[in-house]
Amino acid sequence: MSHESILAEVRSLAAEKARTNAAEFNKLHQRAESGDVSAMYEVGYALDFGEGVPVDMNRASVWYAKAAARSSFKAMNNLGYSYERQGNHVEAQRWYQKAAGAGDALAMKNLGWQFLEGVGGPKDLAAARRWLERAEDLGFVGANRPLAMLLREEDPVGNAFRCAQLLREVAEEGGDSGDLYEWAQCLLSGSGVVADTLLAERWMCSAASDGDEDAQGWLKEHGKRWVSEWTWVPQVSLGPLRFGESPDHLTDALGLEVDDFDGDFGAGPLWEDILESRPLHSKLYGLTLSREYGLLTDVWSGVESHLVIQYKGVNLLGASLEGALALLDANDWKAEAGTLSDVDVLSESLGVELEILDERVRRLTLSAAWDSDEEFRIGSGGRPTG
Repeated sequence: MSHESILAEVRSLAAEKARTNAAEFNKLHQRAESGDVSAMYEVGYALDFGEGVPVDMNRASVWYAKAAARSSFKAMNNLGYSYERQGNHVEAQRWYQKAAGAGDALAMKNLGWQFLEGVGGPKDLAAARRWLERAEDLGFVGANRPLAMLLREEDPVGNAFRCAQLLREVAEEGGDSGDLYEWAQCLLSGSGVVADTLLAERWMCSAASDGDEDAQGWLKEHGKRWVSEWTWVPQVSLGPLRFGESPDHLTDALGLEVDDFDGDFGAGPLWEDILESRPLHSKLYGLTLSREYGLLTDVWSGVESHLVIQYKGVNLLGASLEGALALLDANDWKAEAGTLSDVDVLSESLGVELEILDERVRRLTLSAAWDSDEEFRIGSGGRPTG
């Protein structure tokens, strides 16, 4: 299929998906109108975050309030967050209290933050600790950073190790930019952890790329630079990747770890074969490498990662579909309706799959069919250069 034809097909599929989303929202809205509490919450969420419909925070709050009045604790929390975004911290705290009391871990974290900062009422470290530890007990890592800040305020020396544990866990589990920044600060200062300047700079760049102003300010002050999501350029080459060969040379540079595995086959050749065929993940950079008997079979990553995946010197992640198609020359492109994206575009001859959102490449998968000697390299988009 020609580039023009595939572009037309992508636009047609995207338009069809938009119509389908609208139809599904209308059905959900009808359920909500008929009194379905879960549908009320889902309508509010869709309007709040633009899932299938344009963002409308005012209408979202109305539906959250309807669901909260019928005891939906998720709606109570989101209604509290709506008030918080409007600057009404007292009303936000009231709804966080209701949701936390009903057992919602996210609301416990939000309420703990407010007590810690003295927002929406007096500062209360005892109440903050109570709610944050309850959220932590429920396995909610989002409570880690405020809990670490509280422990640091109580006893910065005695609690240093515990604070570092909390911050490392939330950063590695995909925390927000503030979580990444605080973990980077731990690594810089050596507070509760062995100081590691290079690793700290990697996390600092990740935080900066996610929009953290403190991380951006630190990098500027120290003469470092980072690159933002849609304008990544190569800074440090970590490739090349060769399919059918071992990716072990990237283990240290990317911090690759074997995918978690629950089975236990004991020792021996069978276990070794299974282990050698488990995917490798880089939590730091958001990359997955699939293997078979230790040899690379495919690699995938998305624009939310902190990587550059470039071909012939051009970064593919975040590129326009038109630009990616022009670069990746193939005559067997086909388009399919996507699940998390608008459309998936595939070429079997190249072994390439592109997930497209708003006509840009949001995720890229390359498989073992890729046997070209052309330059395909992977680099760190968030790695600093002095």
